[in-house]
Amino acid sequence: MKERRLVFISHANPEDNEFASWLGTRLTAAGYEVWADVLNLLGGETFWRDIGDAIREEAATVIVALSRASYQKDGVLDEIALAVNTGRQLNKQQFVIPIRLDDLSFPDFPEQLIRLNAIDFSPNWADGFSILLKTLKDTQVPQSTSDFGEALASWQKFKLRQSASISDTPESVFSNWFQICSLPSHINFSRFDASQSQEAVQHAFDKFQSPTARHMRLAVSFANADTLQMETSGIPLEHADRVPLAQFLDGRRQVSRRDAQNMVIGLLRKAWEQFARSQGLLLYKFAHGSAWFVPLNLIERNIATFQDENGKKRRRWLVGRSETRGVYWHFAVSDKISIADPRHLALRTHVVFTQDGKTPLDSQSRAARLRKSFCKNWWNDRWRDLLRAFVADLANGKEELSLALGGDAVATIAASPMCFEAPLSITENGSGSIAEEDHAEDEAEADDLLDPEDDGYEEEV
Repeated sequence: MKERRLVFISHANPEDNEFASWLGTRLTAAGYEVWADVLNLLGGETFWRDIGDAIREEAATVIVALSRASYQKDGVLDEIALAVNTGRQLNKQQFVIPIRLDDLSFPDFPEQLIRLNAIDFSPNWADGFSILLKTLKDTQVPQSTSDFGEALASWQKFKLRQSASISDTPESVFSNWFQICSLPSHINFSRFDASQSQEAVQHAFDKFQSPTARHMRLAVSFANADTLQMETSGIPLEHADRVPLAQFLDGRRQVSRRDAQNMVIGLLRKAWEQFARSQGLLLYKFAHGSAWFVPLNLIERNIATFQDENGKKRRRWLVGRSETRGVYWHFAVSDKISIADPRHLALRTHVVFTQDGKTPLDSQSRAARLRKSFCKNWWNDRWRDLLRAFVADLANGKEELSLALGGDAVATIAASPMCFEAPLSITENGSGSIAEEDHAEDEAEADDLLDPEDDGYEEEV
């Protein structure tokens, strides 16, 4: 019997086409063979004439994207019925994988799927995708064994936009990585007196303002013992050792390599959080993490400036008002620090919504709906420029950010993102660049709508 390899995506067309395209491209990049009508391909090559044949004869699994747009559509319901019946014939319990895209309540699911465990994508597509990948692995859906070059060749055949094509012309691409330019050369170990109770030691750690990690009765910090002593409310603390940072990270001094690297990442993250708070950013906590956002009127006119790669000065709103929705939108970032080469701070972009300019909405489901509708026309170049403006404002005109690590110790981070060269580029009709043609307004610095769906501007910047 022929091996079933196909991952079939059932969704509402056209309402959920954007999601199906997003999911299909990422599953293909992960090595799966994908069919979705918005993509019109199997493994990048074969076109199916009959959806029924794809489900009955080729599908290893059927993913059903359930939303308020899809759950009553005849086409989706027909695909669900066929998939459930096929799964029964194959005696495969997890043949159908339902995923929830928005605030569609679970009791409203089609009756064939109510008893199945649905993956919730409504809070965050990326987190949902991680769970989906694990599910596909657990259910042993076959992946391609081809190398990266073959996977890339297959990916190129996706229609990223209807009129787009792939060019062999190299392209410079800005990342969301900001290089860690310098770290202190040494790290310090400070020891608590053996007569101090565990409670007293923990109390001292709670008092430290300098980023500090605990290793048994030792305080590990870039700050020295004298600096930490002034922060401990008189609990005795003495210098134990001063270690070259490179040796510490290699696991050659008292702490394993893995623990040492995690400690340094933790120290740097604490320094970043203290820096963000000192700059007036506010913390927003969501289901699977947190982000720092710009509150209303933190910066003059809520506008930040940066200099692009051509030396041209650009401006971007980091906070705006949507009168149609009755909310403020705020640019936000979450952080991830890597000390692998190249050492960098990765900033992931978000949008936070408030009604008063500083307090995030209580309803996460409403926030998710707002993000989906409000930002649906924000392409990568918009997010890129918002991020560059945000970091440039934090740097206050300097080329680097300085994160305080305690005492005189600092870490410096570049204020401009790292740039890489991609071997391929995306073009419009085989000629002009999408960025050049679709965003001509951007050259006039007039693309920053307070509401991307409103046909007007508060002001030109």
